[in-house]
Amino acid sequence: MRAAIRRGPAIIVDDYELPPLQNGQVRVRTLHCGICGSDLHAVHHFEPFIDYGRRAGLLTGRIDPNKDVVLGHEFCAEIVEFGPNTEKTLKEGALVGAFAVNFDDKGAEGVGFSNRYPGGYAEYMVLTESMLLPVTNGCPSEQAALVEPMAVAVHAVNKADHGDSAYMVIGCGPIGLAIIAELKARGLGPVIASDFVAERRAIAERLGADVIVNPAEHDPHGHWIATGVPYGPTVYPRVQTQTKRAILFECVGVPGMLNALIDAAPRGAQIIIAGVCMAPDQIEPSMAINKELELKFVIAYSADEFRQTMHRVCEGELDVTPMISRIIGLDEVPATFEELLTQPRAAKVLVDPRR
Repeated sequence: MRAAIRRGPAIIVDDYELPPLQNGQVRVRTLHCGICGSDLHAVHHFEPFIDYGRRAGLLTGRIDPNKDVVLGHEFCAEIVEFGPNTEKTLKEGALVGAFAVNFDDKGAEGVGFSNRYPGGYAEYMVLTESMLLPVTNGCPSEQAALVEPMAVAVHAVNKADHGDSAYMVIGCGPIGLAIIAELKARGLGPVIASDFVAERRAIAERLGADVIVNPAEHDPHGHWIATGVPYGPTVYPRVQTQTKRAILFECVGVPGMLNALIDAAPRGAQIIIAGVCMAPDQIEPSMAINKELELKFVIAYSADEFRQTMHRVCEGELDVTPMISRIIGLDEVPATFEELLTQPRAAKVLVDPRR
């Protein structure tokens, strides 16, 4: 089968052998698969990516970076064949999403972050039947492919301590936009959205962000007072009553961004770090202490969050279509990766291996 393969620090399109079906596994045809920031990191930063996974006890720590890897874990697929000892609860032709983890006689293995199990940048995949979730209500496959990044956003929003709060999303890439969509779907706000790219700011506005800021022209933190969050010099010990709390979502993941937010955030703010910084970074703890800031780091989602997100997307409760920038074929994947790595302007790009 054809696949876009991570071979060394490059993406190439070549033939790839699909592994045989083992007990409890199914073969599926990939319909759409989203390009994720983790996939982009894996091209040129695979060794530290794997090392972080190993040190954290994640499945990604088992990859050999010197061997081929077919990335892609944000997918919707169609069942085409059942392996031995499967229950066949779903039928051939059923559309599915999945927790991107396979189980076999060697244990657990991440789909799309594996030397054995190709991800969604391939014409076909092997998945574990018990990990499948049906796509219902006639939901189009391109929308169902966004369930995974939406579940990441749902998890990040769940980690915030809501109440009488105002929100800021720094970086309107796919995860930042998904967080905006989730905040507005819950009726939360106001939401300040900040990004240098006009196309992404336009999508943030379509998703319901209340204040749109180009940080090259205006300081996004200049809008806190208008939202009711106290901002600026204060008295210590505190004699003011804080009426509204700031919650910031860091969705950029570059060195220096976290410390810049610590420096600029309102006193008592909560910062949710969803951006994945692949390099060592420095912060000034004393500044965070003086402001009594709270930092939370988040990754992925729980099984329940994934299932709930699938239901909400399929039922139309979460409108993910504004986040889709374009759909490409396998032959366009190498150039698109280079574009997203060097000049990121798109939101979510989907790969359709049938093209």
